[in-house]
Amino acid sequence: MELHCGRPVIGLTLRYDRIDNFWFSLLHELAHVGWHLDEEQGFIDDMRLPSLDAKEIQADDLAREALIPQAVWDASHVRTQPNIMNAICIWSMS
Repeated sequence: MELHCGRPVIGLTLRYDRIDNFWFSLLHELAHVGWHLDEEQGFIDDMRLPSLDAKEIQADDLAREALIPQAVWDASHVRTQPNIMNAICIWSMS
């Protein structure tokens, strides 16, 4: 959505009051601003439902990759040995 002056507007709810959801949702919406703003009047996402829309999949992929790149996730030990030290070490890999 844009204001009359052309500035984009992003609205987020606290439906899922978790820090990981906040960052994923913000990055997802910023992907829409960066890639799709001139194509659409606005987006209303329901993150509970999977989407087959190419623009939604693209925004999800960008948000997911921006938080923890797939190559970093694949190389980390946190996938197979979830503990605090492995979780901390994943950030030093990126």
